[in-house]
Amino acid sequence: MRSWRRLAIPLMAAALAVSGAGLVLTSNVFANYYAYNTSGTGTTTGTGAYTTTWTNWSVPQGSGSQAFTDEAVWIGDPNNGFASSIETGFFSGWGPTYGWTNAMDPYYTLNNGANEVDAPSGYDLPKATNIWVANHIAYNGGQAYIAVGNWSSNTISPSYSFSPRQNYTQGEVTNSNDWMGGGSGESFTMYYQPASGYPNTYYQWGSSSCGYDSPYWGTCSGSSWNNGGY
Repeated sequence: MRSWRRLAIPLMAAALAVSGAGLVLTSNVFANYYAYNTSGTGTTTGTGAYTTTWTNWSVPQGSGSQAFTDEAVWIGDPNNGFASSIETGFFSGWGPTYGWTNAMDPYYTLNNGANEVDAPSGYDLPKATNIWVANHIAYNGGQAYIAVGNWSSNTISPSYSFSPRQNYTQGEVTNSNDWMGGGSGESFTMYYQPASGYPNTYYQWGSSSCGYDSPYWGTCSGSSWNNGGY
């Protein structure tokens, strides 16, 4: 369902060429838009971020579609297009576990969105609240792990690991009518976990590189990243 930006570009381009608008040919497939930010590649074992949940958000396609808006951090293998990856974040709109939600629900995926798990009932995120979002691979005898607010798990796929690894984060929407980053913008302070800090120690990114798909926007400097638009 949710996908790393650089794998989705051909789908988005083809959809725009055919339709001239944001929608692809069927109601269940969308030309996704992204704001994204990335840091180094190497032996890093995890990605984390402090961020504040949205105050307002909108996914106007409604409950009859598979539209969504989300924010997530990733640890992935850039050499295989993030086919090996852990994505951890929260969304509103459609999800494969419960269908439609107007809440902000935590989730994670493995393998570039191919395997998604949404948080159980009762873990909806509160508005305008500072939360920790993070993941790490299985390494040196430890287990793979995710955390979004007060939902966490080290049983997602206990031995899941890959190399090399890149720190990455993105906001994603399925149509240019959806709000990204709560509309007015969502700020992140980004962290990485070096192999020497596994499994509990994270450090702020020292540098970053970011981009976005208009009409959305994104800005970055060092460990700071912000994205939004509506």
